[in-house]
Amino acid sequence: MNINYELILEFIKIIIWPGLISIFIFKFKNEIKGLINRIVSAEFPGGIKVNLPLEQKTPDKNIPEEIKDSIEIKKEFSDKELNDLQRQINVLLSQINTLRTALIFERIYQTIFGSQINLLEELRLKGTNGVFYEDIAAYYQQIRIKWPDLNSYPLENYLNYLINSGLVEVFFDNEKKKCRITPLGIDFLEYIKKLNYSKEKVF
Repeated sequence: MNINYELILEFIKIIIWPGLISIFIFKFKNEIKGLINRIVSAEFPGGIKVNLPLEQKTPDKNIPEEIKDSIEIKKEFSDKELNDLQRQINVLLSQINTLRTALIFERIYQTIFGSQINLLEELRLKGTNGVFYEDIAAYYQQIRIKWPDLNSYPLENYLNYLINSGLVEVFFDNEKKKCRITPLGIDFLEYIKKLNYSKEKVF
């Protein structure tokens, strides 16, 4: 079954916006209130115009004792609703990030060579110590023997695919060039393992 991940991502963005707007209004309510208070005139549909005074007497902020309790209950309930909304948004944002990573991994899997997946596995075994560039060059030479079509594909391009995809990084150890797998590269291997994707691809 083909899943349209991009469509799902757009749907999540649509449902998350109302919550983000609600949080924006709550956090900046004082600024919005101040902006409204500075409005000196307004025009409504039907040609109705209203002029407002620049200053108004500050209303009495004392709350009658008989309604304080009900207001506090309402306030606590609103805060709880806001916290629930924030948690839902955090979950959705996490899901969006997971989906975005899945989209990247899907695109990588469509174009990565089987020998590059095997190279990633070897690099994972070496950990942060990595592998010398010369050893990778020797490995690629053996791959070329198995897949003669790769003779026209330079080692630089072969490695740059993994580097530009964020799966491998280059570093130097005593002025010796080496390569090692990145955390994203490890996540990619775990991703294809979890989905039971074949590592036996061409090249």
